[in-house]
This record gives sequence, structure tokens and C-alpha cells, in this order.
Amino acid sequence: MTVPQSSAADRVWVDEAVGQMAPSPYAYAMVALCAAIGIAEGYDTQLMAFAAPLVAREWGLSSGAVGALLAASIVAMVLANFVLAPLGDKWGRRPAILGALALVAAASGAGAFAPDFGWLLAFRALAGLGLGLAFPTVIALAMELMPRRLHAMSVVVVGCGYPIGGAVGGLIAAGLIDDHGYPAVFLLGGFATAALFLLCLPFLPESPLWLARHAPQRPALPRLLARLGVPASPGTSMFGIKAPPVGRSSVAALFSDGRRARTLLMWLINFANLSMVYYYIIWLPSILVNAGMTPSSAASALAMFSGSGVIGGLVLGALLRRAGPARVLGGAYGAAALFILVLAMTPVTADGFLALLAVSATVTIGSQFCLTAVVNQYYPSDIRITAAGWAGGVGRLGAIAAPAIGAAIVHADGSYWIAIGAGVVPAVVAFLTLIILVFAAPLNLDERQ
Repeated sequence: MTVPQSSAADRVWVDEAVGQMAPSPYAYAMVALCAAIGIAEGYDTQLMAFAAPLVAREWGLSSGAVGALLAASIVAMVLANFVLAPLGDKWGRRPAILGALALVAAASGAGAFAPDFGWLLAFRALAGLGLGLAFPTVIALAMELMPRRLHAMSVVVVGCGYPIGGAVGGLIAAGLIDDHGYPAVFLLGGFATAALFLLCLPFLPESPLWLARHAPQRPALPRLLARLGVPASPGTSMFGIKAPPVGRSSVAALFSDGRRARTLLMWLINFANLSMVYYYIIWLPSILVNAGMTPSSAASALAMFSGSGVIGGLVLGALLRRAGPARVLGGAYGAAALFILVLAMTPVTADGFLALLAVSATVTIGSQFCLTAVVNQYYPSDIRITAAGWAGGVGRLGAIAAPAIGAAIVHADGSYWIAIGAGVVPAVVAFLTLIILVFAAPLNLDERQ
């Protein structure tokens, strides 16, 4: 491969070089490390849900107090998305990730020793701050370690680590609870994240794009490029980013250079998409039990729903570059609305119900992974984490609204078809918003590094 260079033979444009490189085994290994971080953080995100029943019983907590514990980390994650995410663009990907991992490890592990409700609430809020900083930063780093053609897949792979962490960690936690009680749930999260922190200290690299923009003279940059698969001539002494700098605050830059319409529309799609996903993740077992399914079968159905979403994310992610984000996301939202309607008209006792539920999950949850990839790929490296953080924060406002909206729908009259079919509304909103987005600012995954 010929390294893209300026007219000066000793300069390498890092954004172009990385975007066209043939990735080395080291590059794949670092993306795998990012995925491992996602798995650990995915468990930390859900650990309170695993511990809540035992905590409530031992401490005699009301349903409102348990709800506050469950919501604390989500609310803190939203705050971190808005306030802390820009630190990943300012300080660099590596220090932001290390700081987030240290905070999550300490706060999750400390939950095992919380003496009362107030302390546990504070620990869950601190963990949420770290999780809100970690997610967009890890996603951005994984993407910037790979060539342009693998951006979407690297984002989807790391994003899939989060539900995998919740599922696998939940199975491990279930076995620990019987012998060690709820503190084991928190200790597992703290130790797993601490282990990732220690692993990242010697191995996790900084983003080559961030280094080229902010510290091009560091000796670490040419070494990193060589390890990633970018060959540089021995005489190379200057590295840079060909794309012009943003030149203003990262949040304000989300609305400059023709980005205003696309930013606002992407926020609305994120809100609708995560509302749909969290509505089913939170309320699906209750809906199925009300319709006549046993609680154990409903729990298994939810696990299958989540697992099918991971498969859907990988499949849709593989199609992104070939078919384009507009077709993939539009098809996913249209299919989600159709399958949800068919599901609402299918009794839970019918043959093929679980298969239909799994297919619905592939587009319902899988679309969110693809949307995350699209958001990351549109914005330039200088503001990528800020953009992903704010889009995720707005989306999580939908995740916060979903439990309350679901309570009103599911318990209103107990109608199965209304409870299941309610997910059509956010799917249609996302679909229509995407159409507006395509006409207002056509999506092109290749236009940005």
C-alpha cells in the first residue's frame, strides 16, 4: 500500500493512511480489547437489576426506593453523555477510558459494602457517570483503530459487547447469589472492570487520529501506525490530519458546517429507537405473563429477544457499507413496525411465536447498533465522542421515559395486542424521521474520517 502523503515526502496524513490501511493482527486485537471493555461495562450497567430483589428484601425497601436505585445509573449515564463525553475529544480516548474504568470499578465494587440505601444510591450514580463516559469513548477508539471499510462493523462488534455482558454476567451472577448473596453481584462487576483497567494500562493505545491532531511529535505515533498496519518510510518525520480542525467548542460544532439538521434529526431517531428497545426489554416479560406465559418462559423469551438483537446488529452492520445506512436503517424500522404488528396479532401459545419474536428482535435491537455506527461515522474525529455522547444521552432520555410509558400502556386494560403493538409508534417515528433526514442531509458513510 502507498501511504497517502502531502507534497512533502516526509509528511503522512494519518486520517487517510489509517482509512485505507490493511489492518494488522494488532489492530484486530485492540478492537477485541475494546469489545471486552464493552462486555464488562454491559454487566455493570445491569447489575443493579440482578441485585434489586435481594437488596429490597434485606433492607425492606419500598418499590419507589428500588426504582430509584434502578434509575440512578441511567440518569447519571445521561448526565455523563452530555457533560463528560466531550472529555474524550479533549483529553484523548485512552485517559478518558482509563478514568471511566477506574470510576466504574470502584463504584460497582463499593456497592457490596454500602451500609444503607443512600450510600448505594450514590455508588450507582457514580458508576453511571463512568459508564456514560466509557461507552461513546470505547466505540470511537475501536472505530479509529480500523480502516474506513471496517468502521461500521467495528462499532457494531463493540456495541454488541454490552448486551452480551449483561446476559453472560447475569448467568454468572445468578450462580453466585445463591451462595454469597447480593454483594457478590457488585463484587463481580467491580473485579471484572478492575481487571480490564489493569489490562488496559499497558496495552490500550491512544487513537492515532487524536495523536496526529493533538500530539503529532510524540514518538508513540509512528510506532502505533506501524503496529496497526500503516507502513511509514524511515524518513517520515511529520504527521498530520488532512481534514481541517473544527475550530470551536465541540458541542457547538455539532450544529456548524451544515450539521444542525442532521444532528437534531439523529437525536430524534436515537430517542425513538431506544424508547422502542427499552420498552420491550423492560416490559416484555410482564406482557407475556399477562398473556398466559409462565414467568420462567417469559424470562427465557426475554433472553432470546436480547440475543437475537445481537445477531441482528451484526447482520445489519455487515450490510451498512454495501447497502448504505439509509436503506439498512429504513428497512430495519419498516420491518420492525411490520413484525411488531404481526406479533401483536399472534397468541403467545401459537406455533412459531418465539421464532417471530426472535426475528422482531433482530431489527428492533439490531437497528440501534447500526444507528450508533452511523452517528460515529458522520462526525469528524475532533468531535466524534461529543457527538456520540449527546446522541446517546438524548436516546437514553427515551430509555428513561419507556418504563413510565410502558406502565401506563401495559396496566391500562391488560390488552395484549395493544401492549405489544405499542412499539410500532417509535418504529414509525424513527422511519419517518429517517426519510426527512435523507432528504435534508443525505447520509454517506465515506464522507468523513
